[in-house]
Amino acid sequence: MAKRFEKYQIDLLEAGFEESEHLTKEKKIYLRRVTGLDMEQIASWFRRKRAWKRAKESRGELERIQNELQQNKNREAELEEENRHLKHWLTIIICGLIICFIMAIFKKVTFDDYGTILEYINFVDLDPCSPELTRLDPEAH
Repeated sequence: MAKRFEKYQIDLLEAGFEESEHLTKEKKIYLRRVTGLDMEQIASWFRRKRAWKRAKESRGELERIQNELQQNKNREAELEEENRHLKHWLTIIICGLIICFIMAIFKKVTFDDYGTILEYINFVDLDPCSPELTRLDPEAH
């Protein structure tokens, strides 16, 4: 079983890593002398430390991307809801205009009455739970 490094050895290796993540020959010799570890142990510790640092950075990046994805999904849901409402209103307006034109063709409505019908359309709301149109109190708007 591998022997754990002493705290002072880890502290010296950490200080060397903060200086530079890569070892020079001089740094290896210095760390070997002050820690009592052999060159392979020092090189291996630096490799593991670099890999650990990369993994930590990757986890942070993954978390950032996941948060961004969730925000995009929330925004997409909001836009879909807005799109659904706009389609409902567009349907109401188009139906009102079609009714106006049909009635005008059969002389049931004059072109002066279009304003009144379009005013009515402004006070109509489509209940998302029901296909029925209900007239709302104009003072509520």
